[in-house]
Amino acid sequence: MRTWLTYLSASLLGLATAFFFGESPEALEVLSSVNTFLLNLGLCLTLLSLPFTFTAGIAALGREGKGRKVFLTCLAWSFLTAFLLAFLGAVLSGLFPMPFPATGTSSLSPGTLSASVGKILSNAFKSLSLFNPLWTAGTTMNFFLPLLIILFLVGLAASGKQEELRPAYSVIASFAEVMRRVSRNFTIFGFPLAFSSSAVFFLETGQEAGLFAKGLVLSALAVFAIVLPLLFSIYTRFKVNPYKVLLRSTPALLLALFSSNRNMALSIETALSSDSIGNDKSVSSVSAPLMLILGKGGSAFVSVIAVVSLICSTTGGTLNVTGLLLAALAAACASFLSSAATGAEPALIAVLTLNFLGLELYGAENALIALLPLVAGLGSLLDCYIAMLGTSAAAFKLGAVYDLDYEDIL
Repeated sequence: MRTWLTYLSASLLGLATAFFFGESPEALEVLSSVNTFLLNLGLCLTLLSLPFTFTAGIAALGREGKGRKVFLTCLAWSFLTAFLLAFLGAVLSGLFPMPFPATGTSSLSPGTLSASVGKILSNAFKSLSLFNPLWTAGTTMNFFLPLLIILFLVGLAASGKQEELRPAYSVIASFAEVMRRVSRNFTIFGFPLAFSSSAVFFLETGQEAGLFAKGLVLSALAVFAIVLPLLFSIYTRFKVNPYKVLLRSTPALLLALFSSNRNMALSIETALSSDSIGNDKSVSSVSAPLMLILGKGGSAFVSVIAVVSLICSTTGGTLNVTGLLLAALAAACASFLSSAATGAEPALIAVLTLNFLGLELYGAENALIALLPLVAGLGSLLDCYIAMLGTSAAAFKLGAVYDLDYEDIL
């Protein structure tokens, strides 16, 4: 059975479990504990595989002189999607205002969204210790980004063709192949993670059926099913089928939606990119981590809609065209910094956007905290699809896409 089907089935089972237990706090506690354990397994695999796969990918692409093209393609795709989706979100918010539940925050403790995001970032900085490397890597880019830079330098040094570098390159490439096989097996048998994360997601968001939540979901689905595939088709001159990428990326997309933390599924994204979509393994190993940091257009999209709706609901007015454009511009720029709050990217983007606009909502933005699992999940879903499309675009530009039959995919 293919992974897209096993992960989808596990997700539906998680939905059924959430319906069965309803609002049971005991069920949520047990499932959250199981989910945390499985997420940590994925995060461990990311930290173990990344030093080898990313370094080997940089070295291989450097030897062939293709590394710059991969980086520029990922950068261009990230900028294109971030600014386009942010402005699209602003247009949708202006044309179809969505009433934000800004008054439903009585159950929240006093404070503002800015303070909450500040606490997230503060906890991330505190976790920078030798005693807690997993939590550090899973919650902040302050560990992940420096690691990528060091690995890039190592890979660049190993890309030389001097005779004395051959043993080092061979060792790195061999270990990278071992970790790719481990990631492949983890992807095949990782469907319990889809079950636990989906069950927790639906238990946490089951009551969020307001008009704003419905409008946000419909808007995100429209971008997911129409806008991004069309944009990718134009970007690749209609040579690569975006819906094939979508279908074969289903496991990673589901995990992104339900967990909101793509760090733990990075090895799954890489395995699917090379073994299901057919992208070159070196391109996949390099592009996936780059897009994890750069490809935040989906988070920018949902953040713009949330911020504009929140402002309109709080003030009782509407933003003019200039205000909408400024909000979109601020959200698009802030999205490139949002990796500093992994799993809460829309919250950070919202804070930076409100600060840029110079608006004080006097705590009304607290409502976004209650909706964060849904908002962050939708943003992560779009970000993951952007990343998979970006990797496919980079492989296409290099002519390194291989046609895999359906029987040969994961």
